Amino acid sequence: MAIGRTPARRGPVVFSLMLACVAAWVTQAQGAEWYVAPNGTAGGNGGQASPWDLQTALNHPSTVKPGDTIWLRGGTYNGLFISYLDGSAQSPIIVRQYPGERAILRGSPITNQTETLRMWGTYTWFWGFEVTAGGTDRVSSQVGPFPTDIDFAGGTSTGPPNTNGGSGCKMINLIIHDCAGGIGAGMTSEDLEVSGCLVFFNGWDGLADRGHGHGCYAQNNTGTKLFRDNIFFANFSNGTQAYGSDEAYVNNFMFEHNVYFDNGIIATKGDGAELLIGGGRPSQNIAAANNRTYHRRGGSGLDVGYPGVIGTNVNADVRNNYVVGSAKVIRWQTLAFRGNTIIGARMLLSPLDTSGISAAPAYDWDQNAYFCTETADQ
Repeated sequence: MAIGRTPARRGPVVFSLMLACVAAWVTQAQGAEWYVAPNGTAGGNGGQASPWDLQTALNHPSTVKPGDTIWLRGGTYNGLFISYLDGSAQSPIIVRQYPGERAILRGSPITNQTETLRMWGTYTWFWGFEVTAGGTDRVSSQVGPFPTDIDFAGGTSTGPPNTNGGSGCKMINLIIHDCAGGIGAGMTSEDLEVSGCLVFFNGWDGLADRGHGHGCYAQNNTGTKLFRDNIFFANFSNGTQAYGSDEAYVNNFMFEHNVYFDNGIIATKGDGAELLIGGGRPSQNIAAANNRTYHRRGGSGLDVGYPGVIGTNVNADVRNNYVVGSAKVIRWQTLAFRGNTIIGARMLLSPLDTSGISAAPAYDWDQNAYFCTETADQ
């Protein structure tokens, strides 16, 4: 009988040990919590009663481990910030606005040569706060992208060239506005995700040439950059420009469920595009699905491919987009273009450019809808 009762007596003990192991795993998975405040200091310990200043926390104190969360308490953080935080693919570090409070990163000192928040670390999620700049001069009399007569910083960017800074990072539900440019997503930041962000009023009016400053400027080669559920509007140039010269790469992009409208129209000269994907070097593995674009001047709503490409783009999948404004499809070897709706007053679809393609292109083009006025170019 004693032997028969042994499992019954040990059962609760084993079950308790299992619960303890699960509780320990959950605690480890959730990670520790740290705190940052506008009045925090470098000498703080990161606790609620002794918070860090923001740059100290972004310097990756030794106590911060992958899986931890750094809470931003409400208020304005003035400065130019660089994150050196390194999480892991399984346990990212999370930098997040404290619930019920409003945290604002305000770029100052002010210069269009750098960004308010630069992501030079890896596997960090930046979540739910606001990024802006403190400048007041939005009009330049100079030509080009680096004028000296405007006074505000950029928004966010990933790491410097030839590093993997920004790889595995996420920008989640950020509000990025009134900066020299919204998001700069560099080529070497692999597997970057931008989701749920609101990006508007970035750039400046270049009276000598055109509007400058995109909602997002992105390049990519390896890994995948994902843009999902974002809204880009009223930036001075393009809403999103995934573009590069023939020395850069525009490969492995996914654009899903984004909204673009009125980009470029607030500039005195020029006419920005809503979503442009392509550059001087041929692109491959491009996907754009279920996006919504609106360009009230009838200009470019969706560009897949760039007129100056040297060679032939490889493959793209463009499905179920709703485009008010013209669409351009330029020089693809393999292309799926299905279920799209295109509405235009001046031009619906630019001539399908297949020049320079040596082999017969493979196009799956079906179930698209086109609406225009009687005088529109088709």
